[in-house]
Amino acid sequence: MKKTLLVLGLAGAMLIPTQQAQAIIGFGLNLGQDSYTFESQTYTDLFLANSGVNFTRQEMAKPIGGGFYLFIDIIPVVDLELGGNIFLNKFDVTYVNPITEQDLSEEFGWARTAGYFTIQRKLFKVPMFNVFAGGGLSFHATIPVLDKEFMEDFLGDVDAELDITDLEDEIISKTGFHVELGARFKPLLIPFALYVKYRLAFVEGIVPGEKSFSTISAGFGFQL
Repeated sequence: MKKTLLVLGLAGAMLIPTQQAQAIIGFGLNLGQDSYTFESQTYTDLFLANSGVNFTRQEMAKPIGGGFYLFIDIIPVVDLELGGNIFLNKFDVTYVNPITEQDLSEEFGWARTAGYFTIQRKLFKVPMFNVFAGGGLSFHATIPVLDKEFMEDFLGDVDAELDITDLEDEIISKTGFHVELGARFKPLLIPFALYVKYRLAFVEGIVPGEKSFSTISAGFGFQL
């Protein structure tokens, strides 16, 4: 319900008339953190009852990453922004298969990347500072979070051996949409800007069991 109210509120705010845009272009870098964690899970007896094939995925903390942005403010009423990011993390996995006598315990590298196209609207503006809202399309790719269903499909058979490097080559691609709320600070006469942003992405298949996730980021860059 809170997410629905946020979407409706931001959509309404973007319809409120504001002053005409000035000719501005900006680009820069950002750092951020996603909102989710992956809890430790143990999956027993893969493939067959009493097979003894067990798999454990240790806990993964909130992913941290960075990216870039490019925005153009030459269109009346709205601004356009293109951006991309990559978030990285790691967790330990253990795989025990008494049939193949494999007893594996290794670190697994996980990654998520995304690209965003956003239409932004300033909610209010004072010298050197403005608050904005926006929404648009997002494109996501991620290495799967390892669970029982995925492992059985990936390995294919109870006699298979696990190669961690093969798992890290698996990619899931998804398309969704997002809304965001942010603030930007630009000193007078200096072509430099700082901003903070909260983004809520609506996309399935990236975070297991969830239809959305959020990211908080802060950035800096060049702005005319």
